[in-house]
Amino acid sequence: TSSTSPLAKNSFVRSGYAFLGWASTPAATTAKYLDGQVVKVSSTVGEIVTLYALWGVSLASLAEAMGNASLEISLGGAANWSIDTSVAYEGGSCAKSGVITDGQSSWLETTVVGPGTFSFRWKASSEVMVFSL
Repeated sequence: TSSTSPLAKNSFVRSGYAFLGWASTPAATTAKYLDGQVVKVSSTVGEIVTLYALWGVSLASLAEAMGNASLEISLGGAANWSIDTSVAYEGGSCAKSGVITDGQSSWLETTVVGPGTFSFRWKASSEVMVFSL
């Protein structure tokens, strides 16, 4: 049996996170369906289809973890970003990209208007002898 139906709008809340969409596995890192998306459902009558809420750190929480809650941040690429409290400079937290593979990228950007002093630190983890800047 096949039919189309809009997914119900997400009504769940997770403090410090933004809802990214619905995934078909609990370990997924990208959403298969967006909130309210009309989807084609093919299933056996009575079959239960389970979807998992996919969460990403909210931009406000990420900016605050980076030491400046007023930053307007944009994120993109193949992996979700998170707050990492295990690696910190200046006593705070940092932003961390999810895992990417060959040919993929992940980015974070903001605009800072001066005058003033701006500093940042970054750390890269890569395959041995493959990474170049």
